[in-house]
Amino acid sequence: MRILSSLIVIFLTLILLMCIVKLFLIIYNQIMKRGGYMVIGSKELIRDINTSLVLETIIKDAPISRVDISKKTGLTKGTISTIVQNLMDLDLVLETGLLGNGIGRKSAMLQLNKICGYCITIDIEKHRIRLMGTDMCGNCLGLNTAQINANSNIQTETISLINNFISSVPKSTYHITGIAIAIQDVVKNSIPVFTSYNSDVLTNLAQNLSAKYNAPVSFHNNSHLAVLGENVYSMRGKSLAFITSSYNIGMGIISDNRLFCGSNAQACQLGQMLIDCKGKNTVSLQQCASIEALMYKLSAIKGKAINFDDFVQLFKTNDNDAKQIADDFIFYLSLAIKNVIMLYDPEIVVINSPFTICFDEIFLRLKLSLETNKSILYRSMLKDEAALYGGAVVNITKFLKVDNFIPALCYFKHMQIV
Repeated sequence: MRILSSLIVIFLTLILLMCIVKLFLIIYNQIMKRGGYMVIGSKELIRDINTSLVLETIIKDAPISRVDISKKTGLTKGTISTIVQNLMDLDLVLETGLLGNGIGRKSAMLQLNKICGYCITIDIEKHRIRLMGTDMCGNCLGLNTAQINANSNIQTETISLINNFISSVPKSTYHITGIAIAIQDVVKNSIPVFTSYNSDVLTNLAQNLSAKYNAPVSFHNNSHLAVLGENVYSMRGKSLAFITSSYNIGMGIISDNRLFCGSNAQACQLGQMLIDCKGKNTVSLQQCASIEALMYKLSAIKGKAINFDDFVQLFKTNDNDAKQIADDFIFYLSLAIKNVIMLYDPEIVVINSPFTICFDEIFLRLKLSLETNKSILYRSMLKDEAALYGGAVVNITKFLKVDNFIPALCYFKHMQIV
């Protein structure tokens, strides 16, 4: 009997220890999901944190039942039911139907209400303004462009694009949930610091859009949004460098799963990197490798104005001058990418440029020029829409108050990466 009693005590002790370990693991997982620190605060703070956790789980794993949310988050079923009901009352979450495995009662499945509101991203470039509107799951619902010049009214063109988008989608509970504006300049805390535009024009634009559409408006560096879009929609990684080389040269860096901007948001200004221009004066990368600089050089050689479309036709006919321009692009971009790899050691480097989009040959030569690091260079899957998708990520995470967002229809994952 003593032996049996001892065995029972040992057995019960083991069960108790297992329960303690399980509880510890649940607490540890919650701490790590919140950045590795324990959250201590009011009931309201804890409620908000738990709500964000539940909403992130629904976004990631929808359709999902309340029971499965409880299992994944470690929160009690009662807490889950209360949070879900509140989210449904706010029209953020919907029940999509019942699902069961043939045993017991069927469970109501939950998903984010993707049309509870809409997000808008505006990308202001030198010659055009582009708009992308998305639902709250990050799916593109509209993509429109307005060509502009030095005499164009940016505010008028932007409002016209927004109104056209709004007229094309159904009415929703929250209407426009956020407007992100991408510009090719330094932006700190959503405010342009150094800009090629008149600062008053941008300030008035933000104020007027916010008042007209009753939505928060924020400015962002184009390349910073682009790396967010590429990372979330296409190439998830802890460390990612996104380089864009068009009429401007810029870069965005994801380091340890976070956007790296530097202390004054001036990091990653790749176009300002000084290089030796093939034995001539020391100039910025922008001055010798941007499309504008290279087309200016080709125009001088040909004695007439040449744009990128003209270059494409010349390169296809094996024009020697066009081939030299391509060689210059590869030389300078290779030099820049090697420096980026040396300084930031990214897992992945993504390049977006009309040169690499239009010509496989140019991309492959650029890739081979990196030698031992050639395997980490990829072409952008989102191309010129990367910043627009990045704006959607910013708008959605701010409105829903979640840290992590995974698009419901991330179809880029199924495309071949080259």
